[in-house]
Amino acid sequence: MGAKGAGAEIGMKKEASMSDVLKPAGAGIRKRKAIPKHAIPCEGSEVLAKKKEAYAAASLQRSKDVPGAMDLWLERQAKAKEEAAAGIGKKKKVFKYKMSDGLVEAMMRRPHKGVKDLSQEELATRSAAYRHIHTFRQFIDGKMNDYEKTLIDQYIEKGYAEDEMEVTDDDEE
Repeated sequence: MGAKGAGAEIGMKKEASMSDVLKPAGAGIRKRKAIPKHAIPCEGSEVLAKKKEAYAAASLQRSKDVPGAMDLWLERQAKAKEEAAAGIGKKKKVFKYKMSDGLVEAMMRRPHKGVKDLSQEELATRSAAYRHIHTFRQFIDGKMNDYEKTLIDQYIEKGYAEDEMEVTDDDEE
């Protein structure tokens, strides 16, 4: 049996650390993005911005137990926006593709929902740890809902929704 880390053999979860907060979502996993066959090059729009925010926020979930993770994440997002505006980093191309009607209609029927909405009074009766995690989940859910709402609004307005994705030259090889 190889060394997988303390407690791995008995199913213990690895504790999150500050270094986990600094890693982008999917760090260590190198997957090539599959560009849909019907995708066309375009300029990034509101859809891509909201998608990037939603998926970046989802990566926060693994760091919910790290003190200061939210502040560090917000600083990191601001720095990434500055670098993108300055043109620092890998050159990225943006592709637009039509989403299936079924997927958008499923978003309409079952919006992303991670935590139950609680009043301030109900939340006050919960533990500090619960309130902390609840705040994280509400933040993440808000970002995912903004992204889905953008797609749904587009679907209602145009009769179809177009999503966007960024790829680097490495992804296209």
